[in-house]
Amino acid sequence: MKNSLGFKEDTATAVFHTFVFAAYFMPLFGGILADSYWGKYKTILRISLIYCAGGGLLSITAIRAVNHGHWWGLAISLLLISVGTGGIKPCVSAFLGDQFGTGQQKQFDNVFFIFYFAINLGS
Repeated sequence: MKNSLGFKEDTATAVFHTFVFAAYFMPLFGGILADSYWGKYKTILRISLIYCAGGGLLSITAIRAVNHGHWWGLAISLLLISVGTGGIKPCVSAFLGDQFGTGQQKQFDNVFFIFYFAINLGS
């Protein structure tokens, strides 16, 4: 952000931390959408499209010939990604838990261990 967009150190830090905050705050709204309106499957599907749009826009705005140093592409991209993250996070672990019956506690524990290990490894 500092080199490509000319942000000052403080501004780049504020943008980064605002994005991280939004990514961790938006699951509250994603959970409400899933529990009260759409259900977890439709929420994952619909919000995944927003998430993909944010990733695609971020990729496009990373090209200097397209972006020309404008900050709006980054802002919209990060907003879409944080909204997408908010819709996916609360639903995916519940979706994973639905795959197991009451007599499969050992498999349930193993799969959730692997699931969260992979998530933390990726972050």
